[in-house]
Amino acid sequence: MPAMSHSLNSPHRPIRSFVLRQGRLTDAQGDLLQTLLPRYRIDPAAPWTHPWGDGRPLALEIGFGNGEHLAALAASRPGWGFIGAEVHGPGVGALLLRMRDEELHNIRILKDDVAPWLATLPDGCLQAIIIQFPDPWPKKRHHKRRLIQPGFAGTLARLLAAGGELQLATDWEAYARHMLSILDAEPNLVNTAGPGHFASRPANRIPTRFERRGERLGQRSFDLVYRRPACRRAPVFPTVCIAPCATAAFSPDCPWTICAPGSRQNGSGCGGQFPLWQRSGHGPRPGRGHGNGDGRAAG
Repeated sequence: MPAMSHSLNSPHRPIRSFVLRQGRLTDAQGDLLQTLLPRYRIDPAAPWTHPWGDGRPLALEIGFGNGEHLAALAASRPGWGFIGAEVHGPGVGALLLRMRDEELHNIRILKDDVAPWLATLPDGCLQAIIIQFPDPWPKKRHHKRRLIQPGFAGTLARLLAAGGELQLATDWEAYARHMLSILDAEPNLVNTAGPGHFASRPANRIPTRFERRGERLGQRSFDLVYRRPACRRAPVFPTVCIAPCATAAFSPDCPWTICAPGSRQNGSGCGGQFPLWQRSGHGPRPGRGHGNGDGRAAG
């Protein structure tokens, strides 16, 4: 992987998906940025090492806002490690307040542009990636600034472990369909709802204060859920699960099969390289489709 310094010192000015806006930073948030952030901050220039060093599964949330969703996830899954990426100081300060008050120690924070940092990470190091309500950049001349682009989709797929899950949400329909078309075209990702379909809201995704406000105003949210197949022979829509689903900690239903050695699903077998954190005892119920509540194709 390239060194972070090389990514940041490119001779070409990068196209960024965000604009740094000045927000109100409270005194408490400012104090924690000075005192607590150094303890939990990830240095983007440092070589990658597992933040906890114990092999626990890792989830990344890109653009965590005020940290409401990330803190809830961390509290509900103490055995996981969560990395939150955010560039806005007030949002980082708000998350630090939650971490202090709720005694959350399984969160690390990247307060920097996430894209060049991701380029330095090793393949398959993340079990889940979450991107909620990224800036839709609605004007056509700004579409190049949208976070989800073909190259970035490839990076996300590369970083996911076999069976790892990518979750996205937006309340901007045009951006939802933009993401759907790009991610459906990524060969290393499988749309769990089927090509061209949106997903129902994942069980782990809590509606944040901003989403609830949008719903009161009549705004609809669109969810997308993708998984990285455990092997290239894994069928997209099997009738039964023949092996535990690697992402059960995030999604209670397993909409596709992880191939087992010599199984009837893949013939010769794929070696059965299942992640260590898989969980058994779940799978599609008989007669249940693999689509979801939305059920409408893009376009």
